Amino acid sequence: MKRVISWIVLSGVTWFVIGFFLLSKGINLSVYSLSASSSPIISFLSHFTKTPEQSVLLLISLALFLGYIKGRFVLLKTVKKVVSRILSLEEPIKVSQVYSKNYLILLFSMIALGVTIRYLPIAQDIRGFVDLTIGAALMNGALLYFRFAFACKKINQEKQN
Repeated sequence: MKRVISWIVLSGVTWFVIGFFLLSKGINLSVYSLSASSSPIISFLSHFTKTPEQSVLLLISLALFLGYIKGRFVLLKTVKKVVSRILSLEEPIKVSQVYSKNYLILLFSMIALGVTIRYLPIAQDIRGFVDLTIGAALMNGALLYFRFAFACKKINQEKQN
């Protein structure tokens, strides 16, 4: 059971690291969009704020909120599927058993989308908003993995006592 929990934690760590990277990148892009010539979201939000800096803060707050919602409610389904899959496997567990083909296709398509967006002429504030939202969602999803791992560990300890 210890290795099963390790696979759940590894999945969470993976999501957390990628989410942290995207979150950092999104914050940088959002802040740097203040000096960009074209910032459509910042321009729109400036109707509701007094300064461009407040618009960026509002943009970051909205992205974090949407990422939180997506992580807690949308990614929860994915986390449950992966955890159920891991729990159903018999040890020793191989990487190819942990993640389904569809999950890997989704993962690689998201990476491809991220790389593609880098080379498209998209405003920095839009890219920052997308990266922030996805990063926050992944980090919240990672916390769900950690909660499942902690619950599994607790159940395992109770069985041993």
